[in-house]
Amino acid sequence: MKKIGSCLGKIVKYIFYGYLAIMVIGLLLKGVNDAFGTNDKPVQAADGFTIEEYQVVLDVQQDNKVDVCENITVNWNEEHHHGIVRFIPQWLEYTGKDEKRIKRKSKVLDLKSTSDPYELDVVKKKDRIRLGNKNEYVPLGNKKYEIQYTYDMGKDPFKNFDEFIFHTYGDYWGTEIKNASVKIILPKKLDHYNIHFFADKYRSNDVTQFVDYTIDGNVIDAKFNQEKYTKYQKEEYCKENGYLENDECEVPEYSGYNEKLDHSLTVDIELPDHYFVGGSWTYGWGSFGISLVIILLTIYTIYKWYKYGKDFPKRERTIEYYPMDHLNAAEIGYIYGNHSMNKLTIALMIQIASKGYIKIDELENKKIQITNLCSPPKGGKPFEGKVERRKIEVEKLKEADDSLSNDAKKMMENLFRKKNSNTLKTNYKKFEKVSDELVNGKYIQIISDNDETRYGDLEKLRKEYEEKNKDNQEEWDAYKKYRATLKPLSELERIVYSQLFIKDNVIIVSEHKTLYKAFQKVEEKLTSKLKDLVVDRVATKKMYTSIGITILTVILNLISFFIVEDMNPNWSILYWISMSCILINLVFTIFMKRKTKYGEEIIARIKGFKEFLEKVEKPKLEELVMENPTYFYDILPYTYVLNISKKWIDKFENIPIPEQDMGTLNYYNDRSYYLIYSNVEYPKTSSSGRGSLGGGGFSSSGGGCSSCGGGGSW
Repeated sequence: MKKIGSCLGKIVKYIFYGYLAIMVIGLLLKGVNDAFGTNDKPVQAADGFTIEEYQVVLDVQQDNKVDVCENITVNWNEEHHHGIVRFIPQWLEYTGKDEKRIKRKSKVLDLKSTSDPYELDVVKKKDRIRLGNKNEYVPLGNKKYEIQYTYDMGKDPFKNFDEFIFHTYGDYWGTEIKNASVKIILPKKLDHYNIHFFADKYRSNDVTQFVDYTIDGNVIDAKFNQEKYTKYQKEEYCKENGYLENDECEVPEYSGYNEKLDHSLTVDIELPDHYFVGGSWTYGWGSFGISLVIILLTIYTIYKWYKYGKDFPKRERTIEYYPMDHLNAAEIGYIYGNHSMNKLTIALMIQIASKGYIKIDELENKKIQITNLCSPPKGGKPFEGKVERRKIEVEKLKEADDSLSNDAKKMMENLFRKKNSNTLKTNYKKFEKVSDELVNGKYIQIISDNDETRYGDLEKLRKEYEEKNKDNQEEWDAYKKYRATLKPLSELERIVYSQLFIKDNVIIVSEHKTLYKAFQKVEEKLTSKLKDLVVDRVATKKMYTSIGITILTVILNLISFFIVEDMNPNWSILYWISMSCILINLVFTIFMKRKTKYGEEIIARIKGFKEFLEKVEKPKLEELVMENPTYFYDILPYTYVLNISKKWIDKFENIPIPEQDMGTLNYYNDRSYYLIYSNVEYPKTSSSGRGSLGGGGFSSSGGGCSSCGGGGSW
């Protein structure tokens, strides 16, 4: 579970960083688009056509709906085209007369063509109509297209005034729009009006003076005067470059002063307040609903933390002279937060050496040799009331017949299945039930039975056994005497000790092929023993749930911000709140994991133990050494896992300590401990092949920002 939790934690971290990167890049791209729009987009030749005439009729309703009719005359100068494509954005961006940037969602209704066959779909939040027959090509020359639709702009977003703003031709067609005209039919006559025309959607390129328009009641007829616009640009270029009035002046092609109308002609009419009445709701509830779900999930995460993840009160540190609760060095280090298995396992080896079970020697070639000081004599244990196992040897005299009982027949079958003699070592009771029947009937004879050893004189057997093992007895007595002086090994120490001496009592670490398993077993044992003792299991489970919630909020936020994106801009703060909720979820997920009450207590005691070892003065150490001559060696492994071994060793510089046969390893230098680990051989793993990822892409005309309109060919 620890590995799973660590893995999930990394997944959350990487997903969160990836999410931040996506959001930052997305916001930067949106910012660039907002700042520059399409003004810097180079004029490119349209794909196989030019626009010779573009007439637009806007029939504006009082509820801010606009019935649009577009008549487009296209000159096809390349073959193998089916028709044109028109993109109508659902989102609009523009700047009003108060210089405020407006982002507004509209609905495109009843989109159709009365001139050609057509197909409808939606691409990047733009309604698309594709005119033409897929089975036919358009002939070269001029062709007229007509497109009709209703553009529902929704409720008026302005305060203290009304304004009609409309991007007449879309933002980008990729070619000059010749003979561009627009007819605007307003819902009621204007007594006072202020009309402007812009060649962009941000009021930065005012071209009102180059638009010839007339007003008749509530009808405005306007036409862009390209000749006047070109003449003006030439004059401006010549003035800026120092040409006199009568000088010849040619405007270079890419000077920026020979622009033609290729972007939208934006109509901006300032109107009195309440000119538009009513209006429909054009926004959706998807992003709003998702944001609320994210906020509710975050509140739930905070509630779970408060109930299950809030830490128990911290315990006061207590001064400890010895390790507490019979915990070994690896357990102390693990609880304290040192999860380096190489360090914890090496600490166990040092602890085993300090207890006198092994000695560790550093050889001349930097190899490490470990000797078992507590191996039993090879001759086996002396007699301890053991008796020899019972054996009954039998021989078959004749085949079984129907005169035998069923049990006797089965016994004959089992005994003599392969040969006519056998030694019985089990099932004595079953044999004894039928033995008289088989022997008396002369079906078998018993050759030998050492049954008397089970009921005979044990003292006689003891003497015979000890006579055989006289030479081994002294070794066993010495072994028992030495073993009695040793402190018992903990479970983790026994794991390491037994793994060290699987085959031999003297091993070279670098030549030990399975010593790495000790590190694995120590990790498994530490995790299984301490995870529920020190770490709150319920809080850990809630943490995994919170990880899932954090991932879910990231996914929901990306869907809301980049895919659904239908929220009223006035409520856009919810986007930022939901983004903040992801960070809040992550923080509370991290802090969801907590220690048990025992965990808080043992941590406080470990900290007190560490503080004592760091600050203890010489008189107190001398007192402890007098009480326990091996105090230095007993504590040394603990200082190693608590990362204070150097301080501990320095404190004994002027304190005499008894010699202990722990080998020639330099226990006073941390690097020696690393040398042990570096000698451990791990099995070689086969290198995994790396697959290659490949793929192709595709492109589609009419891309770009979601608020840009325009068109192309297909």
